[in-house]
Amino acid sequence: MKPGYYHATFTPAPVSSVPSAPSAPSIVSDQSYSGSEVADSRYCPTRGSSVSEQPKLGQPLTSAVATTIAAASPISHPPSVSPYDTGAVDDQPWTDRELAKYDLPRWSQMDVVLKLFYKHIHPNHMVLPDRKSFVRRLSLNVDAAVLHSIILNVCLIEDPMFPNVGIKADECYWFSLVDKHWENLNYLSVLLCSTLLCKSTYVRYNLPKLNFYNKLMWGIIDRNKCMEIFNSENYVKSEHVTKRQVYERELLLRLVWSFYINNLVLLRLSRGFPYDRLGNILDDEESKRFESTKLYNQLIVPLSISEFWESQWVLTRHDPRIKELAHVSENCCMVLCARVLENVLDGIVKDNLVDDESTQLDPDIQHSIDTKYMVINHEERLLCFHSFMFNNKLISSAAALLKFSYFMHDIMSFKLFKRDFIKQDGTDTTTNASGGNSQFLPLVADVSVTNMCDFEEYPKIISNFTVDQWRNFVKLFIAAFDFSQLMDPYVAAGQVASNESYDITFGPTVIDDSKYAKWYQNPKLRSKSSAGWSRYGDAALEVSGINLIVLASLAVLTKYIQILPEPTGALKVHLVATNETKTIPEVQAPSCLVDDAKLDNIESKIRSHQDFIKSRIRSSSGPLYLNTLAKLDRIKNYLDEILQSIRTEPSNTGLSGTNP
Repeated sequence: MKPGYYHATFTPAPVSSVPSAPSAPSIVSDQSYSGSEVADSRYCPTRGSSVSEQPKLGQPLTSAVATTIAAASPISHPPSVSPYDTGAVDDQPWTDRELAKYDLPRWSQMDVVLKLFYKHIHPNHMVLPDRKSFVRRLSLNVDAAVLHSIILNVCLIEDPMFPNVGIKADECYWFSLVDKHWENLNYLSVLLCSTLLCKSTYVRYNLPKLNFYNKLMWGIIDRNKCMEIFNSENYVKSEHVTKRQVYERELLLRLVWSFYINNLVLLRLSRGFPYDRLGNILDDEESKRFESTKLYNQLIVPLSISEFWESQWVLTRHDPRIKELAHVSENCCMVLCARVLENVLDGIVKDNLVDDESTQLDPDIQHSIDTKYMVINHEERLLCFHSFMFNNKLISSAAALLKFSYFMHDIMSFKLFKRDFIKQDGTDTTTNASGGNSQFLPLVADVSVTNMCDFEEYPKIISNFTVDQWRNFVKLFIAAFDFSQLMDPYVAAGQVASNESYDITFGPTVIDDSKYAKWYQNPKLRSKSSAGWSRYGDAALEVSGINLIVLASLAVLTKYIQILPEPTGALKVHLVATNETKTIPEVQAPSCLVDDAKLDNIESKIRSHQDFIKSRIRSSSGPLYLNTLAKLDRIKNYLDEILQSIRTEPSNTGLSGTNP
């Protein structure tokens, strides 16, 4: 493994009635670690962080506030409570007869379902509390549909640790049972159930269903005045609150933030260019009232994961901790990452995107994410991924990829077009690039000749690059390579674990009553690299589809630009078409770019992305699976044809023959 800008370096870790859905449509760096190391940033220089002041309750999470964050500080826990409690459920909470009354599997099966959920789904979202608290607060009479939505999320998961679940592997079947028991839900359970449904592949990639639940959740949030309730002034007025009320209030707050992050921001990313706001896409008055900016500026941030799991304290206006609830945690980082991505998407929509503090994270927060999303435990021979911080890394990577590909759009051969949205009779009718109608949300961008650039203009465009354009060129390469490493945890870990002898785990989470001192010691939570892909969240799948397109464009650029070594660290390039060599002293380029920006290395990263996407969608619905495979093949074929058509002689000014 070569030294450089993105290969890891290491430092020691510190010791109501709701209508039915339409049928058609705690940081992992535990302080007790011994022999642990933290993966440092691939791109940002190591820098210290200190906190002068924590953001006050209800204060908007602006960049000015962000600069005061102690991003690198691990979460502290009260000594009386372990953040890695086993989560054991006392005995069997319901009899098999009670479960059967609500069309649920036997407890022996339901127990495995919950284990699968808390292993594969829960760590990436952390909407629910620990397994023990969640099960104890469930009422089958009210929440049966919630359990059916959990089964819907895991019924297709194949896990060698739980080979014989014995439940029906049919998303449509479990969705019908959610619908059957829907009328028993209260408003909080409706919001929870809808959130869980939107995380399933059955709903997430089905536009009519997804739009239905988006409008439903926004209606609940809007009509119940959640933004007014969860502001600083009203929150401080809460007195004599029981643990149950603390739990329900925190659950509701997390669900509202989940709606903002996943359904207002990341869904725009999933829909592809031009990344319009959902209220402008869904042609009805309620959807037009989606106010993500208002939600972001008014809502207080959730508790940290460990605080939510503990729920040991009672909140009153006299509690001194009231002023510390908004301290920056993994949840707070995700809100900031989502806000930066939203600003990037807004800039693309308005065609006025700029590279300023609104479209990039504060350096201290970025450093915290880069150094905390993975911890290497040598004693356990384990790579511990903090799923929430890992997703923060993915979201910040998406913002960088979109921003710098936007700045370099003139020479991006492959575009990020997924579909054109057409408003018709109040419904969301969509067409793909080929003109065919579809109800599912595509994962990979459409590739066609009409979306391609004019390759004959490339030499002229590149020859006239300004200093800023060369700087964006380097940053785009860095962003693409940085994300590519995340597809292989052993590469991200660097030389320390390069022999793949280390296991991988994602958390924090607890799946059973095993009495392990730490959650990550449970062997049922461990896996190897390719098997660990199943535990990557939805954000990894979405961003990998984006980076695949970016890498394909960068592969084409290698036919026109070759990066050369330069002892001073300045960017030095050879322009193939004009046989010209340039040094741009104002732009610093990491030395690893010389080798990693070569065609064979980029093609290797493209294959890795394709393998990851294929692995993740293997159990998805037929249309999504077949469409994605077809698009992956099309990208490969187009790229091969383009690379073969471009000549490298200086006299060449573009493609030989006709465009592919």
